[in-house]
Amino acid sequence: MSSERDQMIEEILSDLKNLTRDPSLHNQYAVKENIGFFSAARSPLTYFFWMFKKASKLDKERLLELSDLPLPRWDKEMHKRLIQIEKKNFPGLLKPLVRRIIDFITENDRDLILSSLGCGGMELERQVISELIKKKHDRKTTFIGIDKSEASHELAKENLKELVPPLNIYERKSLDQFSLSEFLNSVNSQYSIILCKNDIFELTSKFKPRTFDVIYHSLFRHHLDQEQKKEVGRVIASLARKQLEYDGYKTWSVILPQTLTTWKSPVLLGATIFSDLRYQEKKEVIVRSKGGHLSFYKIGTYLLEKDS
Repeated sequence: MSSERDQMIEEILSDLKNLTRDPSLHNQYAVKENIGFFSAARSPLTYFFWMFKKASKLDKERLLELSDLPLPRWDKEMHKRLIQIEKKNFPGLLKPLVRRIIDFITENDRDLILSSLGCGGMELERQVISELIKKKHDRKTTFIGIDKSEASHELAKENLKELVPPLNIYERKSLDQFSLSEFLNSVNSQYSIILCKNDIFELTSKFKPRTFDVIYHSLFRHHLDQEQKKEVGRVIASLARKQLEYDGYKTWSVILPQTLTTWKSPVLLGATIFSDLRYQEKKEVIVRSKGGHLSFYKIGTYLLEKDS
């Protein structure tokens, strides 16, 4: 086992133990379970003992991933490692959503506005734009990434530098209907990206209904509690013509290969396994997919598409 990995786990545990002394953090259950997980992740033996004895008993409604806790260093580390996985052709983590967005854009022969909730490092958008350039798509397309995390914005800007030709990336603390219209009228670039830090739950007070052609989110929904999920659903239904929800469903069959893939990165390992434990069962996804088009994928993800 690498000393670098060992050291990272000890630093994570130190930061988590500091959070146990933070009276403003009310979800101490999540902190305690993260401490238990990372303590177990020191070795394969203790990790698999934790997996078989503890994992299935956790309360997924109170469980939080390390990146959900107020620890910016580990939020940035998780997103950085996740981008590396997302770039790989195998397992092709983002491919289903990338393909659907490209199909939607090419099928609709007009200028489009798309918005991503919890956009992270925007590897999804990088892949979409790269394919559109290859296809010589010629319509104006604007991507709006909404994420409060400063680390996500920094990683997105760095990641999007790979695009050729380079894109102009515009940052706004808060975007609204007026500033968006002003932007669209003043910028003539074929592909534009706006990064903003809007509160997702207040978007309906900032934009008119059906402002966005598509609102989508990737591996985001499971981070929300039940009330937040309902509110995000209402926001998207109001503001989007089309909704694309891409997330994981609970299946124990993917946990072993995911463990092997992420073992060297404790932060990504924790995010992956805790996500698996927070996902809905397949049957639960099916029940709430009424009125939409639902697809499941062997990598443990699903895509739910709805017209608003």
